[in-house]
Amino acid sequence: MGIQSDIPELIYKKLQGIITPDERAVLERWADSAAENRRLLDQLLEEEQLMADVKAFDALWEGNVGIKRHRKMERAVLSRIAIPLHNRWRRGLLYAAVIVCVAVVTVLMLYKLPLPVMQQEEVLTVGTMDKQAAEKDAVVLTWEDGQQIGLSVEQGGIVMGDKKILYGDNTAVAGDKAISDLFQEELRQLKLTTPQQTIYSVILADGTKVWLNAKSILRYPSRFVGNERIVELEGEAFFDVTSHNAQDGSDKMPFIVKTRGQRVEVLGTQFNISAYEKNAETITTLVEGVVRVSSLDNVMLKPNEQSLCGANGRISVKAVDVAPFVAWTKGYFYFKNTSFEQVIDQIAHWYNMDIQWKNEKPKETFTGKINKNSSLQSVVDLLNASNVKLHIQGQYLVVE
Repeated sequence: MGIQSDIPELIYKKLQGIITPDERAVLERWADSAAENRRLLDQLLEEEQLMADVKAFDALWEGNVGIKRHRKMERAVLSRIAIPLHNRWRRGLLYAAVIVCVAVVTVLMLYKLPLPVMQQEEVLTVGTMDKQAAEKDAVVLTWEDGQQIGLSVEQGGIVMGDKKILYGDNTAVAGDKAISDLFQEELRQLKLTTPQQTIYSVILADGTKVWLNAKSILRYPSRFVGNERIVELEGEAFFDVTSHNAQDGSDKMPFIVKTRGQRVEVLGTQFNISAYEKNAETITTLVEGVVRVSSLDNVMLKPNEQSLCGANGRISVKAVDVAPFVAWTKGYFYFKNTSFEQVIDQIAHWYNMDIQWKNEKPKETFTGKINKNSSLQSVVDLLNASNVKLHIQGQYLVVE
């Protein structure tokens, strides 16, 4: 059963403690009308105590405790989240005004590096991943000779220093001998690998910042020599490239990203590349600056443009809103008139699930944002509040 137009407002009032007896009766009748409604409401109401805690912190801030306390609160207290998520086939149906507090660390806590500048918008989080789901495989740094170091997922990223590798909080990465040997060599190739449901960052030796999406691989040197900076990508990454002089001082040193069947060359810019092996096309999205994308064709991209490079090497270019394509760096799904097939594909990829279609693929489109730290079951419940019907069956997301 879908959500009535006034239900989101009633849930909001319930969470805020301002719901009237009559409104509470309406909300309970809606919850009792279907098992999925009751399950969704119960998950939201479980956060009432946390909401009270957040209000207590707010009271401290209103008492002018100071900026320092407020910043600590922002890091430690979890997000207040509101989002419009609607199904275009059901006009006027907004799953908006639902404010949910969840016991998860905010996206800012996941990264120790500054994230790409984007407009701050609120994101819906529906339930948190349970302990078992949160126990991900390690992020791994591999030497060219096969040596490996497991990196701290909680640290969120590493920095390639002059003589050492650090986490974002300036603590040293474990494996001192291997790292010491690394910097004694003239040049060593490294491979950074991320598992499912993990986003990780690295500041390269030239100061370029790279955010690596889940199930991705970045190959890069311990430092850059010569007149080019070359890295290789499998999967998806966002690059914030610094301008850098060539060793001979003759010119700027281009930064080159190689993917399957494509080469992107820049001097200093921000861009995203999605080059997962399962996808038919390699997608390059430019946020700022200029990049040259090369394959069988060669094109220059301007900000807010995107290239699609097919297996045949042909490249097409179109204008886009870049926000949905880089939202993953801030830890959420961003859907904007996105087909259900694309929505479920992104969700299945993040949660490492396969998709089973029982009938014709739904034609609904969706707009909204969902925190990637939400549990899979909660995301499924949210989508089931629309016309689509799906459930989890073992390793499959089954779409009825």
